[in-house]
Amino acid sequence: MLKKVITLTLLFVVPTMLFACKSPDNVFEIKFNNAESIDVTPIEKIGELNVSYFKDEGKSRYTFRSHFQPSVMVVLDAGSRTLQFTVDTSKTDLNTMQYDLCVRTELDWLVDAGIVAMDRVKREKIENEFKKWGKSMVFYTKQDTLVHSSYALTSDGTFNPIDCADGPSIINLPPKSIEISTGINFKDNSGCRGQKLSNTKVPAAAFNINGRLINNGRNVRSSSPQLLLYKNAETGLVRRSFSF
Repeated sequence: MLKKVITLTLLFVVPTMLFACKSPDNVFEIKFNNAESIDVTPIEKIGELNVSYFKDEGKSRYTFRSHFQPSVMVVLDAGSRTLQFTVDTSKTDLNTMQYDLCVRTELDWLVDAGIVAMDRVKREKIENEFKKWGKSMVFYTKQDTLVHSSYALTSDGTFNPIDCADGPSIINLPPKSIEISTGINFKDNSGCRGQKLSNTKVPAAAFNINGRLINNGRNVRSSSPQLLLYKNAETGLVRRSFSF
């Protein structure tokens, strides 16, 4: 009778173990499962295909270098809503890898570029979680939880163990990092009133993609191609404005 009960239990659990496989130790990621806004358009505007980023054909899946540590491969998949990091273990010791700073730097860059919408409080939470542990870990934004990749999130919101493992991850980095030149000549239009983000009374500041402050609380004009990012100083959210 005991054998029958165990068999039935296993049959019930197995279907929940098919969502994913455990990641290698050099892979960690974030799953945006809390309806965060993701817009990959800026990647193609500010980057160069096969030079500063790779794109999977027919998919919204982009590979680029980490802005914290260039030897780390970052993959943003808008389809699966996943931000994945893969460490090149030939260049970086996993025991000394700063997972928290790597994650926070990339999230800040994605927010400042207008690619991902996530407030500062959430980014700080994720940073603090990865500071405790990073190897093969996954952060779920809806559950606000860091979980080892040997557990998979099921449709009912619980985590169940999985019994498979991915093979070694291949590092395939583009030659350069995604950046925007800081050499644009921005002109201050002091006669205009300060730009503000929608639904807020807090003045915003304009940044370029490298994080350099362009102007604080004022409109900016330029005859050169530019990308303006109006950043709410209180929430850290960004409104993007292209001018190419």
